[in-house]
Amino acid sequence: MLNKSLEVFDVPVTGSRFETKDLETLKDLELLVNTIDQELVTRSELQLWVLVNYVVVCTGLGLLSLVANIINLFVFAKQGLDSSINISLFCTALSDLIKVVSIEWMAVCWNPYVHKLGAPVIFTDLLYLTAGWPTECAHKIAIFITAYITLERYLCIVTPLKIKDIITPSRTVGVIICIKCMCISYLVPEYAYVGYDWNFYPALNKTMLGMAFRQEARDLKGLTFLIQAILIVFGLISVGLFSFLLISELKKQSTWRKLHTNCEQVKKKRLSSRDRKSSVLIAV
Repeated sequence: MLNKSLEVFDVPVTGSRFETKDLETLKDLELLVNTIDQELVTRSELQLWVLVNYVVVCTGLGLLSLVANIINLFVFAKQGLDSSINISLFCTALSDLIKVVSIEWMAVCWNPYVHKLGAPVIFTDLLYLTAGWPTECAHKIAIFITAYITLERYLCIVTPLKIKDIITPSRTVGVIICIKCMCISYLVPEYAYVGYDWNFYPALNKTMLGMAFRQEARDLKGLTFLIQAILIVFGLISVGLFSFLLISELKKQSTWRKLHTNCEQVKKKRLSSRDRKSSVLIAV
């Protein structure tokens, strides 16, 4: 039953990858088998869905994002990396670029026709460590840098005269390095537990490169997922909190200007409109 059902994904399941002593994993596989055996979709429908969504749509959008991020990198570099905001934006664009490249590689691995090339590789296994986790890592780096940028903008409004002393280019580089080290180090347990090895698959009568689990690092199983959940929640809360503070301060500044300025009413409306647009941009 297991072999028959998972053939829908063109995944050989009789190799050493599934000859593990992890009973919980086997139970999960049996649950997956029971779900697949209900034949919610046919094999051709599933391949068509993967081809359209992962290969065509994701690849097309990814190429556009790739070009946009490369342009952003050149623009920020041209402006000069001597200011904290340019350094932060440059590193954000770089993280997005790495994420897009990983997603493009993931789309290649998901392509149903790649499996017909005859390469001695299980591409659905290969993308796990070479595309899946690098994408998540780059995504979290971008989130925390965004939170730092939002905090910097908030401090620019609250303490405009002291901001250059509080946030300097060297401190920004140090913060970004710490963010990258934190986001990369949490992947260590997963890469210690999961690796690649040559496994023999009797169904194909081939030895192919696929995932292998290190029993000596079995205690690290699931630790990366736990840390990832904590980081993503903390990062999103930080972005939301700093954005809320920034928008509140912008509204407060706008109200103060309306009460104390002697400018014409038209200028007041222009200032108010500018603040509203800034608030919407920050929220987005």
